[in-house]
Amino acid sequence: MPLRPALRAAAAVGLGLATVLQLSATAPSYADTTVTLPVGATSVTVHGEGNGHGHGMSQYGANAAAKRGLSTNQILAHYYPGTAAGRAGGQVRVLLSTRPTLVVRTGPGLVAGVVGSAKRWRLTHLRKRAARKARRWSIAPLSPTVSRLSYLKRGHWRRYADVAGQLQFSAGGRPIRLVAGADSGLFRGTLRSAATSATTADRDIVNVVPLESYVKGVVPNEMPALWAPAAVRAQAIAARTYAVHERATVQRGWFDVYDTTASQVYRGAGSEQRASSRAVDATRGQIRTYAGQPAFTQFSASNGGWMLANSTAPYLVSGPDAYDPVNAWTQVIPMSAFQARFPSLFPLRSIAVTTYPGAGGWVQTVTLTGTNGKVGAISGEDFRAWAGLRSGSFRFTR
Repeated sequence: MPLRPALRAAAAVGLGLATVLQLSATAPSYADTTVTLPVGATSVTVHGEGNGHGHGMSQYGANAAAKRGLSTNQILAHYYPGTAAGRAGGQVRVLLSTRPTLVVRTGPGLVAGVVGSAKRWRLTHLRKRAARKARRWSIAPLSPTVSRLSYLKRGHWRRYADVAGQLQFSAGGRPIRLVAGADSGLFRGTLRSAATSATTADRDIVNVVPLESYVKGVVPNEMPALWAPAAVRAQAIAARTYAVHERATVQRGWFDVYDTTASQVYRGAGSEQRASSRAVDATRGQIRTYAGQPAFTQFSASNGGWMLANSTAPYLVSGPDAYDPVNAWTQVIPMSAFQARFPSLFPLRSIAVTTYPGAGGWVQTVTLTGTNGKVGAISGEDFRAWAGLRSGSFRFTR
């Protein structure tokens, strides 16, 4: 989901930053602080907690809560207060790749069809033997309205048909093997060569997949499948709700969600795990709603012991989280990095932090003051992104 490093640490952005991670049992208390830097300081040390954006459910917190006996519904009520149970189904359109040509391996039941039409070709039951024995098939755009269906023979692509309209591959419910470099994988549903414009031949590869199959391809990539079952079920409901919310509220045209942390990490059928699939099946169709609409169920790896409100959603509130294990970290930022990023303020005299009310150490603004008296301010989230910090809950020491 947006702005989330999930269970991975945020990458440093070429600043040569050293990071140390440790676990603390309780969240520390915070206050706005100003650190005065000594003349000739070569670095600034950042101390922080958590991993991610801090909005909504803490995945580490959900797991700890489940181990302490909370049910799935109790976990969701804690992180999304004021939401109610609801149900949803249907399909989700997932953007897998911006490659213009869609290539798949031949498999049982593979069919090519025209989107919105009954016209189709059973690619494993063709009259032409060479095409019937092809190991790979492709769909490539020729114009805004025409696509070419081809097959691979002896290392060369051979045209099978030029077809008016958008084309897609399906396999009667069986997973299809996509061949797309780093975006390759095994996917359920339909693989579509989706037109991005009515006036150009641009195409993207989009997976049109049943909602439940989509969630099975998300959950093990966002939370370890063998974590406490109640936590994995809460993750399944949060992931399903997030997709339904995106589908209903964000109009992207030819797709609903990304397959990355821009939405949620989705790796298709090839990433499914038995334990997480059981959690998806156990919560089939369940979502969280607010005022009768799908809720914006943000989540991150760890909130550092304090939840951070999102002003766009009244059920994403600030406050202490007694379940998050407070993943504490320390990071060193060299002064050379500040000089490169804020040259007009260098050398720095002080760094001040203003935190969000009731949200622990989550930083609203970082204010930098130079020895020349000039002052500059940057939001906590922008500072976090620039410095490659694990979260936006942090403070400075000399």
